[in-house]
Amino acid sequence: MVGKLGCIRERIAETGEGPSIRQIGQLVGLSSTSSVAYQLGGSKTAG
Repeated sequence: MVGKLGCIRERIAETGEGPSIRQIGQLVGLSSTSSVAYQLGGSKTAG
């Protein structure tokens, strides 16, 4: 989870906007956008 949050924060710092689901997947090594959405959903419920 820390890796996903770090890449999201880094992208926001670089561009001023959050990455897309596809971009997050590329950054953390997930090829399926549904897997990324699932992981992010788990992160949201975990805190």
